[in-house]
Order: sequence, then C-alpha cells, then structure tokens
Amino acid sequence: MKKTLIFILSIFLLAACSDKAEEATTDKSSSEPISENSESETEDILDDSVVEEVEEKNNIDTSVFEYATNVEVTDGREFTQHITVAIDLAPDADPGMGTLNVLNQAYDFLQQEDIAGAETVTIYVRVNDIKVSQFKIYTSKFVPNDQEPMAKVVLKAADIEFLRTEVQEFGKVMELW
Repeated sequence: MKKTLIFILSIFLLAACSDKAEEATTDKSSSEPISENSESETEDILDDSVVEEVEEKNNIDTSVFEYATNVEVTDGREFTQHITVAIDLAPDADPGMGTLNVLNQAYDFLQQEDIAGAETVTIYVRVNDIKVSQFKIYTSKFVPNDQEPMAKVVLKAADIEFLRTEVQEFGKVMELW
C-alpha cells in the first residue's frame, strides 16, 4: 500500500513540475521584446547617459602630477566632502624625493576650481605598489603663498598620516617635518 501511495505522489509531482516548466517557457516568450533593436537601443541610451554622468563628475585635473605613472582619484564630495588621490611613481623612483615632488605639485592641484566642495583631500604616494607616504590636507587651511616653498605651504594645511622610514628621514634632512 505504501509503495502504491508513493508511486501516485511521484506521478503528481512530476506532472506538476512539467506544468510549471511549460508555464515558464510561455511566460518567457510573451515577455520578449517586439523588435531586437529596441533592447540594444535601450542599452546604448543607458550607456551614453552613464558616460555623460561620469564625465560630469570626474572633472578633477590631475595633469599637475607630472612624475606620476598613474593617478587614481576617488571623488567622494557628494557624501563625505572628501577626495582621495592615489599617485603611483616609477618603480625606480626615490620615495623621499618622489614625496617631495608630489607635495610641490599638490600646491597647484589644491588651487584648481575642480576640487571645490571638498573639505579634505587625502594624497598618498606609492612606489612599486608600496605606499610610502600619505597626507590629509584641509582645504580651509590651505593658503597659497608664493614666498614659501610649495611643499611647506601644503604641509601647513595637512596632517601627516603615514611616512615610511626612508621618507621620514628624507623629510628631516630637507627640514620638512
């Protein structure tokens, strides 16, 4: 008796599963777009609008970082009023001198209108994929002054968040910190 009952239940389950499979295939065919072009046209329109939106947001000019092999900008002004700039230098670059060059170039970077709305800017320098220095600069404290070395003007408005030993020693010799 048990075997007969299990057999009958198995048949009902198989029948129910095959009905659901048929419903799924009929639902898919009725939801297909009328023309094949409409789907690709929608994707093109979406892609174009996303590209335009990204271009409007990423107006930050990083060309001042002349010695960089790569510059990555994370623009968080919309939520945190903060911009992060990651600067990669050549693998054979001296970490101390590279940091000094970046600080000098940050002087011009901080004066551009493209960073308006940022309360803070974090700049970190990597050499050979190793972070060698990091500075958090408060834009309200940054006051351009052509009478002082550019790196010192930037450092007056900054917190030193990280320095590798060789960068720290270089900065002491150069009387930066």
